[in-house]
Amino acid sequence: MRQFISGIILINLRYDHLQLTKIFQEFIHDSDFNWSVKYGDNIINKQIKILIELENKFEILLPEKPPAVQETKVAPEAVTDQFIYLDKLYKGIQDSVDYHLRFVVETTRNDNLRQVFLDCYNEEVMIFNLTTTYGKTKGWTHIPPSYITQ
Repeated sequence: MRQFISGIILINLRYDHLQLTKIFQEFIHDSDFNWSVKYGDNIINKQIKILIELENKFEILLPEKPPAVQETKVAPEAVTDQFIYLDKLYKGIQDSVDYHLRFVVETTRNDNLRQVFLDCYNEEVMIFNLTTTYGKTKGWTHIPPSYITQ
């Protein structure tokens, strides 16, 4: 049963990230960045569909879906692409990698469900790598200084 609770938590996580990215898409100025966020949305939607099919198969009550439309009352000029990248999307991807890995490790009884979680984890790591590379090319990723020990 714990594995199915993990699935519900993962659906909620995916819904939250989908809602968050839809909100921030209204503020993105860079067209490449906007495209990459939409690409991430497609992966999130694909994962949600797979998880919903599993939850329906096992007759588990699904969490509430986020609203289809998000109204924003902040001027788009007030939010920078770097802020959206670092504080909202990049941090969310890092959190998702942690959650996905935790669900893989916790799911020991159901091999099929563990494989679904592992597939989601692998996709999230791929997105993390692409997002990190993209952020570095834009100069948005905070790269800590290297220290020389003597």
